[in-house]
Amino acid sequence: MEPEDTQLKEDIKTTVNYIKQHGVEFENKLLEDERFSFIKKDDPLHEYYTKLMNEPTVTVSGEDNDRKSEREIARPPDFLFSQYDTGISRRDMEVIKLTARYYAKDKSIVEQMISKDGEARLNFMNSSHPLHKTFTDFVAQYKRVYSFTGQEIKKSKRTILDNCFERAQYWEFEKDKDREHDKLVELCKIQFAAIPWDKFTHVAKFSIPEDTEIFEGSLDLEQMRLRRVQTGIKLFDSIKPTNEEEKIVSDQDKQKGGDSKGKKRKIRAVGETRLKKSKK
Repeated sequence: MEPEDTQLKEDIKTTVNYIKQHGVEFENKLLEDERFSFIKKDDPLHEYYTKLMNEPTVTVSGEDNDRKSEREIARPPDFLFSQYDTGISRRDMEVIKLTARYYAKDKSIVEQMISKDGEARLNFMNSSHPLHKTFTDFVAQYKRVYSFTGQEIKKSKRTILDNCFERAQYWEFEKDKDREHDKLVELCKIQFAAIPWDKFTHVAKFSIPEDTEIFEGSLDLEQMRLRRVQTGIKLFDSIKPTNEEEKIVSDQDKQKGGDSKGKKRKIRAVGETRLKKSKK
């Protein structure tokens, strides 16, 4: 009986492929897990599982691997006119764009304005400023726009269509890679679930030769505690403050007599003062 649930069907197919790769011993390990109950003979889905196990395994030839490697598609270039920092305020963005526009047309105009007026708002033109990259990106965009004429833009329609097609191909390629990655993750989960964590076997035994050099002793926790500054040390409490602000605070405390307690205040309920005034 074929399961109606699509996810369950994919899980059974994934399990079958994994068992075919790792042998029947792996199947015996999965019998103890309730999530793989379809392996048991009394399960309703065991017939579908057996059917998949009896199907011939399709092996991938060398030619198919070569085709798969040839199918690798290079990442297309980023969009030139839509890649910029969106966390900049609208006013700052207008200033950066306008400056980049004048700079791309004739940078001497902007340089004269800075040397004459010393405009502090144009500090983003310095290479050390955080917004300098945004400014240079807009300069490159405006230069590219100014360098193209109307006739050249008309001639580039075919190039634009080819770039769009290559970008769509890359997106489909990325989706296929994500699907393959998800399948690999599912296989890893099955392998992890098949490990008998409650059963341990003696794998090997080794001994240290007698002529081995003497190893260092274990770490002493008491010695490690002495390596840090103790919070309870009161050695510096008797030292008088040298800072003028600390002296002023200390003198004010002495004048108050060290009594930090204020007068007791009665906390009134919400609206109590207003009600008393209205009665008067």
